[in-house]
Amino acid sequence: MRDRQSLNHRQLAPKLKLFYSAGCPFCIKVFLAMLWLRLQGKLSAVTLANVVRPTVRQQLIDGGGKKQVPCLAITDSQSEKVIWLYESTEIIDWFKRYATRR
Repeated sequence: MRDRQSLNHRQLAPKLKLFYSAGCPFCIKVFLAMLWLRLQGKLSAVTLANVVRPTVRQQLIDGGGKKQVPCLAITDSQSEKVIWLYESTEIIDWFKRYATRR
């Protein structure tokens, strides 16, 4: 029964994609928060997308409407609706809330 509950939780978990630039101090702030949450075992499965690659940068602009980083794209696993968060503090707060639900 436990395996089935774990599987259901994974299916319902949102898909997370973090757009970043290596030299951005706000991105580094988000990375440090992610590292802290991962060390506590509360955060996993975040896809990283470096906007230095033109295709990734265009994906960010096409999807969210801005080229600002950091940007967290949160895709609902059931509806496929995407929410775009652009502020580092807002992203970190979302990660913290998400981590406590797990």
